[in-house]
Amino acid sequence: MKSKVLFFLGLFGVSSIYAQLTQADSTYIYDQNGVQHWYHIQKDVYCFKLTNEVQYTGNVNPCVENQEYWQDAPTKFNEINFNPSSSLFDRYNQIVQLQSTNDYEVSSVALTRYADSTYTSQEYYRTDDRIMVTFNDPLLDNATITSFADEYSLELIHEPSSALPNTVSWTYIFRLIPDREGLMTTVRLAQIINENEPQLVKLAEPNMFSVEPLNCQPTTEMSLTPGNVQGTWHIRNTGDVIWNGQSGTNDADADLCECWGAGYTGEGIKMGIIDFGGIEFSHNDFEGSNIPKAYNILTEQYSSSNFTIQNYGHAMQVTGIVAATPNNTALGQRFAVGAAYNTEVIPYINEFIGANGMNSQITQSIQEAVEEGVDIINMSFRTNAAFGSIDIQINNAIAVGRPDPNDPNNYLGIICVAAVGNDDLVGSHFPANMSNVIGVGWSNPNDYRCSSNAPGGGWSVSSNQGSTYGPPEYNYDVVAPGELLMTTNLSSLGQGSYTVTLGSSFSSPIVASIAAMILEKNPLLTWSEVRELIRNGAEKVNPGTYDYNMFGSAPGYNNEMFYGRVSCINSINQTLNIAENEKPLELTVMNMGEHKYLVFIPESGQVQPYELYDMSGRLLLNGKATPGNVEIPIDLSAYHSGMYILKIYNSERTILSTKLMK
Repeated sequence: MKSKVLFFLGLFGVSSIYAQLTQADSTYIYDQNGVQHWYHIQKDVYCFKLTNEVQYTGNVNPCVENQEYWQDAPTKFNEINFNPSSSLFDRYNQIVQLQSTNDYEVSSVALTRYADSTYTSQEYYRTDDRIMVTFNDPLLDNATITSFADEYSLELIHEPSSALPNTVSWTYIFRLIPDREGLMTTVRLAQIINENEPQLVKLAEPNMFSVEPLNCQPTTEMSLTPGNVQGTWHIRNTGDVIWNGQSGTNDADADLCECWGAGYTGEGIKMGIIDFGGIEFSHNDFEGSNIPKAYNILTEQYSSSNFTIQNYGHAMQVTGIVAATPNNTALGQRFAVGAAYNTEVIPYINEFIGANGMNSQITQSIQEAVEEGVDIINMSFRTNAAFGSIDIQINNAIAVGRPDPNDPNNYLGIICVAAVGNDDLVGSHFPANMSNVIGVGWSNPNDYRCSSNAPGGGWSVSSNQGSTYGPPEYNYDVVAPGELLMTTNLSSLGQGSYTVTLGSSFSSPIVASIAAMILEKNPLLTWSEVRELIRNGAEKVNPGTYDYNMFGSAPGYNNEMFYGRVSCINSINQTLNIAENEKPLELTVMNMGEHKYLVFIPESGQVQPYELYDMSGRLLLNGKATPGNVEIPIDLSAYHSGMYILKIYNSERTILSTKLMK
């Protein structure tokens, strides 16, 4: 293996510089299914690391227009940006000059989806010296991992905890040890590993700074004073004035107050919030809340004291939507109240450079949340590039999260909720577009999709702001209030400790809060049952504007409002108490030979959806057993050898599951 790697290193040294400076500027990154995803190499950006990760202070040639030092990144690279009028020859000479310095160690590339992207537009994704590796064997021994790291000149910097379930493979994070010339990049090394180690490695992926917190800035017209904005309309909208003289529509809210009246506030449920910036436990509106600790991605430790990775309020704002303390306005200016304020909330605080966070930090945060035993994960961000490792962690969280207390061999699955985006156009955004993640858009106080072109006006959004949307293939689920919401903020920002904000970042935790209240009523529900309850409880608002039957393949779905505007009380009312659950029904499985099965199910007057999963939690197929149908044929001949899980649902809960072997 060593000679093979050295051979590739030799080839790479000749071509690496030219790859950034010629017209043949594309490269690729594999996903977990072995599919190549192609990117352009950002030709006016060059990134490099010096010994001890110090800042470059030497001279640069006139072809360099801008220099940047990644001061806040875990791996501190230097970045130079070339003048658009500079020649390829001048850029080549500058790179050679930098690589010839005594303290030069390694280069990294910046990638983009756009052939004409420039560094000023910031539409590129940095890579660094980190590489994420998921092995095929979840029980791989340490000696093999050490040998792998040695062969590929890697240093292990994050190993999944031994407390994580070992029936699925979790992702390791390595750092590239520079070769003699320092010309290997993680992009090229990931290609080499994927193409030459298929028996050992499920996925090797370069770390990319591609995670975008889905946040729209608060509008400058708004004041933090509640008298100027009714920032709790998402909880109870009575049709009164909300902002700027505009009145809402009665009951155009998430029906949260009705759930509180029914006695549900998320008590006994644990939610992980993966986000960015910092956390202030000392905030007035967190006094008495159930936020015992937060995870600091830089120290890799939990803390119960204030800490700020970056002076950015996104994590505080999202956390406040869920967990701000109720009924404390008599104590002073305490303006916010959480949608599920008795839920135990654990923020996982990440960082970002420029506009983007790190895929490897999100990967690690999901692992930590699973190990912590959360029931729900909220993800108010989208990942724009190379998200295979994050995909694997989410699938793992669903496959081996929330162990079934009645069956140690079964898992109920962590409920994962994500924001769809704020682009006001059709778009498929990860992770909200995953079939096992609840994708959430945002609505305004009149029950329309948030948009500057919404009927009745755009409320507080500006041009090009609004909820991203799309057809059923995008796997989006519901919309929830997401505009003019009062929530907590970092006091260190100097803007007061509250803010009125908008965006899918804040509709997503509302839906996560509803999921918490559903689980409070029945903690034995599977992730897919919770998703169905949220979908089925959603209201088909403004049907004169939105056609909820526009897709024959997805009855009840509209491309802008999905399955409707979420309703907490509707979903709660459809949720059976634990005592109401029937015992699991028996079923018969007949082996038909050639890896084909016939599964006999009890006859039902309802449509019974079914889903087939592999042991990594990946959904392989789904279908529906029509009323009166008692047979489901399953063909495993196209799949790899191993165990598979078939689950059958009615509208409330899992009624059947069985294991099938190939």
